[in-house]
Amino acid sequence: MTTVLIFTPSNSVKGNEVIKAFNKNKLFSGYKVLFCFETEQGKNISLLNYDQYLIVGKKINKCKLPEYDYLISCGWGWIIPDAILKKAGIASINCHGSYLPDYKGGSIYKHYWANCEKYAGISFHFLTSEIDKGEVLLREKIRLEITDNPKDILIKQSKRTIELLPKVIELIEKGYHGEIFIGGRYFKPIENKKLKFYRLINLFFYSLGLKYRIYTPNKKMKS
Repeated sequence: MTTVLIFTPSNSVKGNEVIKAFNKNKLFSGYKVLFCFETEQGKNISLLNYDQYLIVGKKINKCKLPEYDYLISCGWGWIIPDAILKKAGIASINCHGSYLPDYKGGSIYKHYWANCEKYAGISFHFLTSEIDKGEVLLREKIRLEITDNPKDILIKQSKRTIELLPKVIELIEKGYHGEIFIGGRYFKPIENKKLKFYRLINLFFYSLGLKYRIYTPNKKMKS
């Protein structure tokens, strides 16, 4: 039987959506699935039976993992050692909350909100030791409303991630190797109060019907 390890934080919204879909037999039906959490404290763990999850910690490298075919990172916020990524029998995949190659980085839904973007996105790509790199298997833009708050954006992304994940697995099993996208921007971590400051400025431009934005701190990527 095909074994899937899903790495997701014990309190994450994206992880919660994955588990709910899994429990309703809408995701990975016929697969052996183990959820991997960083800590025993979290609401997502309460949705699973004891034999359906592992506590691997944030560093993972000292944890004994079973044999697995797929490793899927779904909102996981810590580095997964390269040796563990390569141990996957078929593929290691990341579910990223942007339309790659743009908007690389963590908690990127907050930057979409602060920058008053009309679209967010989701992308699925092969996991490598480099952040948000690796061949992109599938990506999609997601329409945003100006009334959406950061959590609204995250929920929209999470629900669509769950809907598209089976298609990503199907593409891999058909032999698709993905596509390389270079460039884009990496958005740096930023405090919530500063995010709100950018939001207010960009709301002003939005209210005037302007496309101009003062973007949250980012770095243009060459490759």
